[in-house]
Amino acid sequence: MAEEKDISDELLGRWLAGELTDDERIEFEQSEAFQSYQVIAEYSEQLEVGSFDTDAAYERLKEKRNAPPKAKIIGMPRSRFLAVAASILVLIGVGSLFFLGDSEVENTTVSVSKGERKNVTLPDNSTVALNANSSIVYNKGTWKEKRNVKLDGEAHFTVKKGKRFKVTTKHGTVEVLGTQFNVLDRNDRTEVICYTGKVRVTDSKGKSTILTKGMAARMNKGSLTDDWEPEIKDKPDWQLGYSSFNNVPLQDVVDELEAQYDITVNVNIDISARLYRGFFPHDNLDSALALIFGPMQLKYTKQSDAMVVVE
Repeated sequence: MAEEKDISDELLGRWLAGELTDDERIEFEQSEAFQSYQVIAEYSEQLEVGSFDTDAAYERLKEKRNAPPKAKIIGMPRSRFLAVAASILVLIGVGSLFFLGDSEVENTTVSVSKGERKNVTLPDNSTVALNANSSIVYNKGTWKEKRNVKLDGEAHFTVKKGKRFKVTTKHGTVEVLGTQFNVLDRNDRTEVICYTGKVRVTDSKGKSTILTKGMAARMNKGSLTDDWEPEIKDKPDWQLGYSSFNNVPLQDVVDELEAQYDITVNVNIDISARLYRGFFPHDNLDSALALIFGPMQLKYTKQSDAMVVVE
């Protein structure tokens, strides 16, 4: 796509008047602005312009030539007039969105800070338990028609039966009708566990899989994998008071530790290629540090309750 440019009034007027060269027209029609200006044509078709008798107007003009001079009126060039008219029509169209599309902007965002958790009740009484450092976004105005939730982080969903319920993450989607499931989406890793009912997990490339009770799926960088078979309990591990990991990047474990304890962990060595398998509790930082870095044979120093250095 051609590089976007600021469209001047003159260029817009020439486009409306059909006076652009082929190169200018091609460049303009490849711009994002072209899509917006197409609104002009739709509104213009609805306008009714009365007929104009040019001969009679000319005769009236000759009759007034000898009349006392009046304030000078400078006519607007046709291209400038068209450009201004186009701008007004576009503004009308944009304004209509505010009056007619209120339901589309009634987004509700619920965020949870590090070291915190929160339970959220959705408009249909479905519930969401948000893990630390997580957020959801949903639309109250369109909820009856579209039960869509955008998730960043980790949450456990208990969904009431009804229309299709969709959870969207940056790496894929999870769709259900009525069930309980957990979704984790942090860094490049997405994990879904089904506790009751049935869910469909679709990755960023369109590949999907169906999960039923006791099944799980993992996505790595937006692609479904088949290398994850976790031990599934009645609830997610984080709701039982700990975080567990099965061959995940050590950096993901460090990020989760920061989220659960609201601390900063400065890692002064390269851990990008290291994988971790294990768990840590959410109620004892000293035990958590020992369980994470001990098996990895990494030296760590707790400088304060809010700062840990690994080297």
